[in-house]
Amino acid sequence: MTGRSLHVAVSPPSAWDRNRGLFADLEPLLPVRIAPTGQESDGDTLVMLNVDRGSVDRASGLGHPVYTRVAPSTSLRRPGSIRFTPSPRLDPRLRGQQFPMPDLPIEPVTPGRGDDVLAFAGSDPVWVERSVNGHIVDIVGIQPTPDGIERGADELIAALPLVHFLRRLVGRSTAPPPVRACFLVDDPNLRWWSYGYLRYRELAGHAAAHGYHLSISMIPLDARFTHPGVARFVKSRPAEYSVSMQGNNHTHREMARTSSEDQLASAAQALRRILRFERQTGLAVDRVVVPPHGGLSVEGLDAESMVGLDGIAASPWSIPDRAGHVANGVQPTVAGPNGLAVLIRRHINEHPAWMAMDAYLNKPVIVYFHHEDLKDGLDVLAEGAQRVNRLGNVTWCSLDAMVQSQYVLTTDGERADVCLYSPRVALELPAEVKRLTVRHASPGSVEAALVAGTGVRSVIPLGSEIEMSSGGSVSIELLRHPIVLTSIPSPRWGPWPIMRRLMTETRDRLRPLLRR
Repeated sequence: MTGRSLHVAVSPPSAWDRNRGLFADLEPLLPVRIAPTGQESDGDTLVMLNVDRGSVDRASGLGHPVYTRVAPSTSLRRPGSIRFTPSPRLDPRLRGQQFPMPDLPIEPVTPGRGDDVLAFAGSDPVWVERSVNGHIVDIVGIQPTPDGIERGADELIAALPLVHFLRRLVGRSTAPPPVRACFLVDDPNLRWWSYGYLRYRELAGHAAAHGYHLSISMIPLDARFTHPGVARFVKSRPAEYSVSMQGNNHTHREMARTSSEDQLASAAQALRRILRFERQTGLAVDRVVVPPHGGLSVEGLDAESMVGLDGIAASPWSIPDRAGHVANGVQPTVAGPNGLAVLIRRHINEHPAWMAMDAYLNKPVIVYFHHEDLKDGLDVLAEGAQRVNRLGNVTWCSLDAMVQSQYVLTTDGERADVCLYSPRVALELPAEVKRLTVRHASPGSVEAALVAGTGVRSVIPLGSEIEMSSGGSVSIELLRHPIVLTSIPSPRWGPWPIMRRLMTETRDRLRPLLRR
């Protein structure tokens, strides 16, 4: 639906209160207004949660789209997996996917004549769609856990049918960013033409042949000594290679410590090292950092934002509570402090269904590995790229390009609204757009943005509208105020980070030789 927001009424009102976190995440993503109601006839569409089967049958005749989740019985079954069917009513990225769900409670749904089953738990239908007088009616038996609908991966599966239902209703009025993907390899440096099982020339040719992009997540401690020829080679292959940051010294719990002073000193030192590397090599480094060993604290998150980094790429389990629902929520990413984009990454051996889920929810698809994952050759990357490419129209790119794609654009004739989930975005506006409203997914963290496009370059307060001479290419950057790096002292010097890195790098480089 275009031209106005879809009014979604939630019944009973207590269900809206229990799931307000999910609804608050959905409203910036879609042109919808979600509110509680006690009247089943209110709104353009009705969402009924935990209702009996009699209410489901009555809701089918209300004369507008209805989403229902049936109330659980006393004998809830817990499936081993949720399997989506190949139904053409499902988004292509979800068709045929099977999610291992050992703890998710379900209530079987009995399909009627003409109903389309969209998901099974074992042999039990748990998501059924029917058409009543041209209106969609969804009946769902996938239950959230008592802790709330947006708390974990299981609850994301429980929320997914509602996301799918609302997306179908709003149609094409909301334009998601394209699917973005990259491989990310932890820890290598550019001291030589190889690092462990990585051989940069061979890998570049393989990436070009199979159409993927690889981000080299380099430890800033390693940035001082670089082979000039390797740096030039990586710089000459932007379609295949980019460089990002792996912590600072790569020590245990480096970004998981809870001292704000220590975290800020480490983050500033890491960025100073990267700036020196860029001056020496001419090779740009994406302002996205990976927490070493997966450890990340709230203080670490804050420190990276304070020095002006654009994003963090972390495993779902490692993201602290303040932004933790990014991993298992419906947002494409979470806008962290000072506009920082918190991205998730998944190991190359993780169940491929979760990558499909990321793609469906417009999250970047970041697949990471270590050099020893290539000990048996590059086929693992070819197979991984093939799995990702099956998700649809995929663009392989750097982490920097991913950061710039984290937005949701809604258009209505000459007006457009963009909601930012990162500090910098680049987008294409339809030619007819003359007015653009710029918002941020985390209001209050930043107050203004610089908007630059055809015939316009202006700073505007977030939430306000700017006139455009026409559509076309537009860049938007939040006005952040990072700390001056030279004002932050370096961490207290000690020999351990250097000693540890010498040992781990020696181990990594010797492994292929010792295996012969």
